[in-house]
Amino acid sequence: MKNLTILASLIIMVSGCAQMVPARSTEIGTGKYKLEASGNAFASIPSLIEKIDQKAIKLCGEGKYEYQDNGDFSTPHSPAYANGVDIGSSYKVLTRVVTCK
Repeated sequence: MKNLTILASLIIMVSGCAQMVPARSTEIGTGKYKLEASGNAFASIPSLIEKIDQKAIKLCGEGKYEYQDNGDFSTPHSPAYANGVDIGSSYKVLTRVVTCK
């Protein structure tokens, strides 16, 4: 039981680091990008939106971009097992498409 408690504690501590990962981008056309921000289960939607906005500014410049959608929000589950028990957790993902002006 002690090992399970230690493992669960480590997973919780490491999952906290997932909030600090910057948004990622994939170019899907000339000046058009798919942006994705993710965070752990405790990440707020405004923090994910801020990550997306910062990435759009970095790619296109301040005020020189336009979002093509309202965003796609999901909460996938990342499984992890200890002694046959799923001790994984969910995380939050926001995906938006942006076009540089």
